[in-house]
Amino acid sequence: TLKVRPRSRADVVTISKLCSIENAYRDGSLLVYTEPYLMNSLLPYITSMERVTIPIAATAKMATTVNEFTETWSAYPTWSVFDSTMKGFTSAHPNLCRLDTIGYTNKGKPLYFMHISGSNYSTEAKPKVMYVSSIHGNELTGCILMCRLIDDMLSKYNTNSIDGARITRLLDSLDIWIMPMNNPDGTYPTSDNNALNAKRTNYRGKDLNRDFPEQYTDPVNTTTGRQIETAAMMNFVKGKNFTLSANFHNGTVVVNYPWDALEDGSSSEYIAHNCADSTWFVDLSNVYASNNIDFSSSKDFEGGITNGAYWYTVYGGRQDWIYSFHNCRETTIELADVGIQDSAELVRQWSINRESLLLYLEQALFGFHGKVSDENGNPLAATITLQEIDANHILSDSTTGFYARLTHPGTYNVICSKEGFTSDTLRNATLKIGERIAHDFILKESRTHTEERTESSIFAVSQDGFLILRGLPTGESDVEIFSVLGERCLSFEGLICESGNVLLPLTHLQSGAYYGRLKFAGKFYSFRFVVHS
Repeated sequence: TLKVRPRSRADVVTISKLCSIENAYRDGSLLVYTEPYLMNSLLPYITSMERVTIPIAATAKMATTVNEFTETWSAYPTWSVFDSTMKGFTSAHPNLCRLDTIGYTNKGKPLYFMHISGSNYSTEAKPKVMYVSSIHGNELTGCILMCRLIDDMLSKYNTNSIDGARITRLLDSLDIWIMPMNNPDGTYPTSDNNALNAKRTNYRGKDLNRDFPEQYTDPVNTTTGRQIETAAMMNFVKGKNFTLSANFHNGTVVVNYPWDALEDGSSSEYIAHNCADSTWFVDLSNVYASNNIDFSSSKDFEGGITNGAYWYTVYGGRQDWIYSFHNCRETTIELADVGIQDSAELVRQWSINRESLLLYLEQALFGFHGKVSDENGNPLAATITLQEIDANHILSDSTTGFYARLTHPGTYNVICSKEGFTSDTLRNATLKIGERIAHDFILKESRTHTEERTESSIFAVSQDGFLILRGLPTGESDVEIFSVLGERCLSFEGLICESGNVLLPLTHLQSGAYYGRLKFAGKFYSFRFVVHS
């Protein structure tokens, strides 16, 4: 770990691509993690460099039994204690939760997700929410908080108290997934009985929060070439249609919202990129930060929140990936300055974070909710677009037809569309703070497949690694390419068409069926094509 000072703000972007930035300080210096053989590559972009030793809290201790861990939640578990604790939740509350293993690490440890849902483990259509912690193995406060949150929810469900009523409503209204430990090989690098020597990276020395696809430098949403933990997460999220999520870190105290990455350009001037939902993300971040004294009293970040790229750029982070490719709203929540805190501090962390953790999840209950089906009641995977924020759509669930579009209060036209069906619009719907507007869409199947493109006869065909589009309107347009599961694979902005034809590269697309959406002059046109091997 090094503390470096970049030559300019623009050099932060380059440094971020050479190594993992762990923190950016008010004086302009950066805390970075890099392999020794890469240190020389930093020299052209920095004015100073010094080695930094990250201290371990003096009174951090390990819990060697489940009772020792769960009685006070003031120690870090050995691997066997963590494993037994997670399994114990399911055996004690089989009607409320299930333990899902989404994959295994390089050293064979299971990657556990606790799936919690009330109403006798109901599978009815409702928002899916996700908490993930400790993607960096030595940032463990969130791991303890997640284990304790699971215990708190399961033990208070259906209890006769105000708190019990709140938890019951939360579990009955949401489909909750919690992963306390995303990188167990990093947490237990030398011994399964000791997390106090934990390291940031996985077994192969890779920072997992720099390993995801990302819209500017790595825009193909494929597991090829990813670390085993990253691939497991990508495969897990695929098709789940999550509405809201957060990932928990240590390193400072702040809620960080998208975007984390910046588009490359020739200008050396730093420009923070706002995402389409930035106003809502600020509201969401404030919900967490304003209810936590450590965040709200921050001297480094106003209100305890920040735009990610404004703080420092991250390429390959899961926050941008899940928002860009899976339409799920996620923030990165940094809980504390120290990765492995004093054991006594873990109790305080619960007391100041519990309310924020619950309030954050409750935000998934607001916005526009409903189901999409055809005239026979069959659920449809359709695109839900807000005409006023058309840069980021969501998809309804292919199994249940459920959708939840979270957004800032205001008046919207909510458009539901699917190729082969006539689009429908909920017009001039005014959403208030803390409100949920329920609206189901029933789409009528088109008699012909040309009704969706009556204003344009777009023809699409793939050939020799390229996509040929004909019949485009004259002028500037944007094109997005999606898989049949609704994952965005490619995007092209600012296409200039003068002849009606455009040739686009289909970089890395595998064989299969795809569909596309072209935006021109505020209107959308769809097309389909097949990539052959």
